[in-house]
Amino acid sequence: MFNPIAEIDLQNLALNTMYIKSIIGNKHLFPVVKANAYGHGINHVVKLLNKLESVDGFCVATPSEAKSILHLNIKKPIFILGKFDFNNFEFINNKNIVPTIHSFDDLKRLISQENQEISPKVQIKIDTGMGRMGFEPNDIPLLIDEILKNKVNVIGLWSHLSSADEQNSDYTNFQIDKFKSIISLFSNKRINPKYIHIANSSGILYHPNSYFNTVRPGISLYGISPNNKFNSNLKPVMKLKVPLIKIKLIKKGNSIGYNRYYKTTSFEKIGTFQGGYADGIPTILNNNGNLDFNGSLLPIRGKISMDMVACSLFNLDIKVGDYATLWGSESLILENLSKKYKKISYEFLVNLSDRVERVYL
Repeated sequence: MFNPIAEIDLQNLALNTMYIKSIIGNKHLFPVVKANAYGHGINHVVKLLNKLESVDGFCVATPSEAKSILHLNIKKPIFILGKFDFNNFEFINNKNIVPTIHSFDDLKRLISQENQEISPKVQIKIDTGMGRMGFEPNDIPLLIDEILKNKVNVIGLWSHLSSADEQNSDYTNFQIDKFKSIISLFSNKRINPKYIHIANSSGILYHPNSYFNTVRPGISLYGISPNNKFNSNLKPVMKLKVPLIKIKLIKKGNSIGYNRYYKTTSFEKIGTFQGGYADGIPTILNNNGNLDFNGSLLPIRGKISMDMVACSLFNLDIKVGDYATLWGSESLILENLSKKYKKISYEFLVNLSDRVERVYL
């Protein structure tokens, strides 16, 4: 079949997990599998990770993502980091689901539920400097009073680092120190959650003082360094490949693709590959990117269309049905592509559409 495919190397996923575990020691490891496991396919990724003793649970952004993996017989906690509807009794009563309380409104909705047979396990999010979701530090004394008064079952306390991938650590250390002071306020009132976490991939790799007792690896789990500096200990999990569907010999002076964006300057052997921006191939590669075929870089010619991309084939021994790589090869690692095109590596991964067939190795 002439489909774009994303080869997902599950062994590399396991190796990355082992590497992260070797860094953090006895801390709780909660991989982030939101956004379809960063484009890698949430079901297969969770199935693999769930078998590893080093993995203590999972993090998702939305209730729908949590629901998508419940059928996999997950017995480990699933943290919902985003907004949660506390009218969702199905989730509130599920012992594996741990929603986040971001505001007093969330807390009020939780407390007002008529179904009090089970005391839901929840986490508290603190805004230490990201400026988005979570309680402000000034809110903490009142928050603690409400938690104690209403016997809220708090098993997690967390925050999120804003700038841990930057070379200057001042703001990261500021956030960590603020988080420590808030943990102390909870501890002084004998509220000691089982899971305390602020470390994302950048925190894990560059800031050991951010570990506390739990960490949340995201992009690093999939073999990508968050600061775009290649890390040989991280093994790329995804290789995106597209099949050659047509070879044409184009005379000098002829144009290729929409708006005649590229015009041949000599006789040129052009290959058309099945895959375009509808599959998640970014248009920043228009006339300015490459495919990798067995170590040879094929320059993209003209604009990437919805379904196709054209490349110069030179005199390579390549035939219809052969696959070339967009990223994930030694020549086209995402860290380098991210730097070249000033586009974060996350976007390359999560923008892959359902048309791309995931093939698990």
